[in-house]
Amino acid sequence: MTQYYAKVSKREKLTSNFTISSPSSRLNRDTIQNYQKNIFSATRQLRYKENHNLALDLVIFINGLPVITFELKNQLTKQDFRDAINQYKNDRHPRELLFQFKRCLVHFALDDNEVWMTTKLDGKNTKFLPFNKGKKSNSALPFPDTAGNPPNPNRIKTDYLWKEILAKESLSNIIENYAQLTEEENKEKDKKSAKKQKLIFPRYHQLDLVRLLLTDTKKQGVGNRYLIQHSAGSGKSNSIIWLSRASACGFLPPRRVNISQSFAIAPMFCCNRLTMF
Repeated sequence: MTQYYAKVSKREKLTSNFTISSPSSRLNRDTIQNYQKNIFSATRQLRYKENHNLALDLVIFINGLPVITFELKNQLTKQDFRDAINQYKNDRHPRELLFQFKRCLVHFALDDNEVWMTTKLDGKNTKFLPFNKGKKSNSALPFPDTAGNPPNPNRIKTDYLWKEILAKESLSNIIENYAQLTEEENKEKDKKSAKKQKLIFPRYHQLDLVRLLLTDTKKQGVGNRYLIQHSAGSGKSNSIIWLSRASACGFLPPRRVNISQSFAIAPMFCCNRLTMF
């Protein structure tokens, strides 16, 4: 297997002009050309430290800049996503340039069955969140009600990560419209500053929710009502913000309308699991 070594200098400067997001209009030729010039690439077994054999299983780059890292496990090696998480916590030091906060958007730990993610490596204190679809405990249910991923008759259970999330247009859309750096009050006891930065990357259920509603609105038209059920602590606020922004930018008619009709989607959020009616 060919191995690669990437050396990233703190003095590097990016001067190129490019557009990450897929253009929503075909009218601006410069924007289209800039988007088409983007180079999406993946490197296996990336050696990230000079004179060491330490290597990441996979790294995705855009125009040479590292964006996403992966630790991949499978049943053949008798390892699973928990081993990948432990590898990030114990072997990937957050002081290394590639693993420093805000250097990459997200870090994925996955196997054949489940995907987990984090946006900040912090040694043994690193917190990983599930990036799974959920599965039905009973096939008669209209929505998933348990953790994990549903069976995939033709492929492994986690191939949605590559097909739905990391496809060029999908990843571009996430970077442009979902991923964000926020500041919030630092409530830690030994806080060094009043504010704390937080890097947000959408979880699967949030992304799926927004995309499903936007797709249905394109098909059915505006003015419909939906019931969205989120479990407590699963990011309702961000889902509402992303959905509101996307519907306002993409579906509000240019003509003047009554205030009662001015929202393309009228969602109702409840604290439970995600479902649609």
